[in-house]
Amino acid sequence: HVAERIGVAVDRFDVVRNGVDTAQFQGIDRVEARRALGLGEDRTLAGLIGRVCEQKGQEDFVEAAIALSEDHPGVEFLMAGDIEDRALHQRLSQRIATAGLPDRIRFTGHVTAIATLYAALDMVVAPSRWEGFGLMLIEAMAAGRPVIAARVGAIPEVVRDGETAILVPPRDAAALRAAMASLISDRAK
Repeated sequence: HVAERIGVAVDRFDVVRNGVDTAQFQGIDRVEARRALGLGEDRTLAGLIGRVCEQKGQEDFVEAAIALSEDHPGVEFLMAGDIEDRALHQRLSQRIATAGLPDRIRFTGHVTAIATLYAALDMVVAPSRWEGFGLMLIEAMAAGRPVIAARVGAIPEVVRDGETAILVPPRDAAALRAAMASLISDRAK
C-alpha cells in the first residue's frame, strides 16, 4: 500500500520487520512470574496483550471467554494494556459483570513487566480486527507461548497457521473459542 500511495514500484522496497531481544523473554519461571503479578498458580491463563480499542478485538475475546467459562472453570482470561477506548472498556466490563465473571475475565491495565506477563500466561490470544504487524506475536513466540491470532493484516506473515500459531477468522468469537478450547485440552493432557 505504501508503494501505491507514493507511486513507487514495489520492487524498489525492502521490508525490514520488527524484532525483539529474545533473551529478555527467556528463563523466567512461570510460578515466580505469577506470584510477581499476583496471579493464581493453579489456573490456566489466556491473555490478550494490547491497548483496549476496537482494533485489538477485546469484544471477541470476552465473548469467547464467556462461552468457555462454563465448560472450563479452571481458566482465567486477562486483558493487559492501556485503556484507549473508555466506552468500549465500560461496555466490556458491563458484559463481564452481567455474565457473573469479573473474577475470571479481568483487565489488568498497563503492565510494565511485559516479559514477566508472557511467562505467566499459558496462551496468548490476538483476535485483532486489523493489524500492521503484531509485535505481541513475536514477543509471545520469544517467550515460548502458544499463539492464537486472527488472520488479518500482516499476522499471517509473522506466524504460520498450524506451525507457530492457530489462525482464526477475524470477528469470529466462536472460532476463537474453539481454538482456545483446543489449547486448553492439549494443556490438560
